[in-house]
Amino acid sequence: MKKVLITGRNGLLGKTLSEKVGNSDELLALDRQSLDITNKSQVDQVVVSFRPDLIINSAAIARVDMCETERELAWAVNATGAGYLAEAAEAVGAEIMHISTDYVFDGSSSTPYTIEDKPEPISAYGESKLDGEKAVMKATDRHYIVRVARLFGSGGSNFGSRIFDHISKAVESSSPMKVFGYPLSQATYLPDLADRLLKIAEEHNYGVYHTTNSGPIVGWVDFTKIAVQIMGITEPRIEQVEYIDLGLPALRPQYSGLRCLMAEKLSLSPLRDWREALEHLYKVWKT
Repeated sequence: MKKVLITGRNGLLGKTLSEKVGNSDELLALDRQSLDITNKSQVDQVVVSFRPDLIINSAAIARVDMCETERELAWAVNATGAGYLAEAAEAVGAEIMHISTDYVFDGSSSTPYTIEDKPEPISAYGESKLDGEKAVMKATDRHYIVRVARLFGSGGSNFGSRIFDHISKAVESSSPMKVFGYPLSQATYLPDLADRLLKIAEEHNYGVYHTTNSGPIVGWVDFTKIAVQIMGITEPRIEQVEYIDLGLPALRPQYSGLRCLMAEKLSLSPLRDWREALEHLYKVWKT
């Protein structure tokens, strides 16, 4: 088994990955308090001491509007810190897997983005994550850049993860649910994503990957309607709202569907339909 260092241990992806790898002397999963990736000397010390075969960087400032108002922090974590980890990986001969985002694209496409499409971010979050990709690529050739979209899973605090809580609350209060209409994208179930990330690392084919569950490319309104259907109910009423009407700091891409040419090249099976994964989350939510 590879020695694996995971950053962002307390994040939704970091937790899921840590559970998939399992507890052993071959895993070192660290949260921000244990490893501040913006501190180069601390990064170097941890990596040289543990000497991992693989670093999976799931640490990020992912709050899109927060990145607009706290740009220095966004770049420190999403770009500079990613570069420090990649430099440390190169120094000890390790591979690095850097988790990026569909927000590196501007959303003007009407067909799924591939690695052949030029990133054109329209938010500080997307810009900082793209700069992180560049920093990793510059530091080492032994890299996997994995762009993901619309993460959801048990224990998460984001909208997709808590969809059944939101629906239940709306039903109890007999009030409509106000839901954003975009981005149009695929959803990505954390357990499925974690399995695919570990599979990618087994293949040793370095480069850029786009990884989401399969299924239709929809906005949050349709995502919510499908969740309501899974629950077997007819309420609540769903009203679409737009980010622009709320005056939020960050722009969001209207469309961010992804297609993974690397997975197709390697003949990796598509991840299951996100609607099936959402049904699984509902079963977990009920227990």
